[in-house]
Amino acid sequence: MWNCHDPKIAYLRKFGYNVISLPRGGIRPLTVAFLQDKRRLTELGYLPEIWSSPTPPPQPMTGEGVANIGGQSTDKLQARVGLDILSNLVQALGADPVGVEAQYGGASALAFHFTEVQRERITAFALGKYLARGKLSAGDPFVERYFRPEEQVYVVTEVLKSSGFGVSAFDASQAGLAVDLPALRQVVSAKAAIQVESSSTGGVEFRGDVQLPFAFIAAQVTWNTNRWEVVDFPDPGEIALAVSQPPPASGGGFATLWKGGTVLFGGGAVDFGEPAKVGK
Repeated sequence: MWNCHDPKIAYLRKFGYNVISLPRGGIRPLTVAFLQDKRRLTELGYLPEIWSSPTPPPQPMTGEGVANIGGQSTDKLQARVGLDILSNLVQALGADPVGVEAQYGGASALAFHFTEVQRERITAFALGKYLARGKLSAGDPFVERYFRPEEQVYVVTEVLKSSGFGVSAFDASQAGLAVDLPALRQVVSAKAAIQVESSSTGGVEFRGDVQLPFAFIAAQVTWNTNRWEVVDFPDPGEIALAVSQPPPASGGGFATLWKGGTVLFGGGAVDFGEPAKVGK
């Protein structure tokens, strides 16, 4: 089990967020999940599907930029791990990762950052007002199974989203490694509407037309004697929102939790603060 207090785990935790293990659509405020394996949340659905209240569901505030997170880069990650991340990010944007990976075949290390980060959120008070009066779908078998005082259930209050990411490649000497940008554009455009541009730092930025959630904040709640009780907000980095059944990734691997870092992809996963061990 990873140590969530490791000071290397810093990229999102220092901003107060937990990780969505595989960036994907559908994760939004009022998403409900339950805790598995001490750290991993598994999505159950959307709270209004099982909670009827005279107070309408709070409408998320959207379009808020998060400039201090957008553009923040990871440390250099070993190529084998970085290529797993690259593969899954490209797939999340809708492109075929195989040709993209081939363009980075000479890299010894990769570093990543998210671009144009936006947040979507509801306030704790708005959630509390919504939960103050209403009726839970007690006959729902999933409600009967998971909405017990002994279970740990969470309601998402905020997500960070991005429609693109940047990647910088490095050779064995730690020098920046150029890629064939026209070839990369040709590979990507064959499968998806993704823009590929050079970045101001010498890397490459990929931008799609869909904003994908990659980080979140959630409140732990419990249903106790016909009323909601708030337990707490977990410390940043304590939990991760996983997929119910990890989807296949490049090379026949699976998206898995590993070390509890900030982005977890492919046959392994990555702490977004873990430095690559390049060379001797």
